[in-house]
Amino acid sequence: MHIEVNWFSEFFDYFNKYVYKDWTYAIYLLIPILLDTIIESYNAKCNHVFKFSNFWEILKKIFIYIGILIIIHALSSFAVKPIEFQIFNIIRICAVCLIILKECISIFKGVKRFRGYLISQRVLKRKLNKIK
Repeated sequence: MHIEVNWFSEFFDYFNKYVYKDWTYAIYLLIPILLDTIIESYNAKCNHVFKFSNFWEILKKIFIYIGILIIIHALSSFAVKPIEFQIFNIIRICAVCLIILKECISIFKGVKRFRGYLISQRVLKRKLNKIK
């Protein structure tokens, strides 16, 4: 019994140290993903193509995002030199920004389909071309 408790304790210590620690930015990732999901679901419902099987695609996208962020976080946690930690920290910040940017572009596209008059086509094309 003592071995099992010790194993669970070590697992949760590892999980807290390398996975959960320093994830304060996760809420900033969650908000655009939820908005995009709500807007795209509403668009699908309005176009009569809403299927619950499409939610598997959303889950796959979320698992990919989480996997990328966990790998980058683990690499920065195992960095020995301070410069390595700073490099991985910059990579982590860039990855978070890119994910948020990708979701915001998807939100803009969804809003454009939802209400064509909210964002003009010219402004949307100009902003998307600047990003590419």
